Amino acid sequence: MFAKAVIVALAAAGAATAQVQNYTSSLDMKIDPNSVTAQVRAQWCAAESSSCSVLCDNTDTTNQCDRNTLDYKCICGSNSSAPALQYYTQTMPTFICNELFTQCNTQNVGNRNNQQACETNIRSHCGDQDPTKATKGGSSSSGSGSGSSSTTASPQATSSGSGSGGKGDTTSTESSKGMAAPTMAAGQGIAAAAAAVGVFAYLL
Repeated sequence: MFAKAVIVALAAAGAATAQVQNYTSSLDMKIDPNSVTAQVRAQWCAAESSSCSVLCDNTDTTNQCDRNTLDYKCICGSNSSAPALQYYTQTMPTFICNELFTQCNTQNVGNRNNQQACETNIRSHCGDQDPTKATKGGSSSSGSGSGSSSTTASPQATSSGSGSGGKGDTTSTESSKGMAAPTMAAGQGIAAAAAAVGVFAYLL
């Protein structure tokens, strides 16, 4: 009876761990815009717009952020490409990343394994560099979506955002085309649970 109870507990632990999504970049992350207040979304867009201009050294030809959808786009005129927003604070990818981490932590109160997965799979990808101290300029490509296309090791080589043309905050809705599908995290926990099930089944 005890062995059966342990098997059930281990299986449940493995299933719970699998609920935390695993990301490779903050550009892949998105949240429900309605999970944060309109005031916060407006503040995020204002900061995103400012950081875009700073990272582009004020050559930004496209600088958009939709406070309703959190879609954004930043293109530097110096090379018609996007700066690596995901590496910097005060940018939309980092705002979304930090908020997603907070939500993940809150949803997993009392589950130490899942909260560790929140740290590893989400928080570790949130930008921490000061945009005012960055090397100015964009990358060789640009993407679309509130968490857009490719990421590279260089803080000056990636793409971001969604939208087209113009500067500043907008209330229009942009489509998110570059969203990478997240994978389920902590498969190791499931494997460990499955292995334990086999051991206890043998003992029975």
